[in-house]
Amino acid sequence: FAPQMFDPGLSGELSPGSLAAVNVIRASGKFAEPTVRVYPWERRSSARAYVESLGTLSASRQLSGEVRRKLFESIVQLIDDAGGSIAVGDQAELVMARRD
Repeated sequence: FAPQMFDPGLSGELSPGSLAAVNVIRASGKFAEPTVRVYPWERRSSARAYVESLGTLSASRQLSGEVRRKLFESIVQLIDDAGGSIAVGDQAELVMARRD
């Protein structure tokens, strides 16, 4: 079992948190239409570094220790078998709006 995680990769999709911010801004009636910018990038990560970063996510921390350990060991093995590193897509999101 693995919880649902939002992973935009390099798709340019907004995260649920940013979509919620846009909706709150619109619903407030106090701001002009929000402007949204998405800045995607890609980086390479070793198997160990990737798994360490996964361990900081709340969805990963919700797993029992044994399930998390087995999952992370499997991920490390897959990445090592595929050459030892993985391309990781990430993005920064900016939501801004002028006050009316």
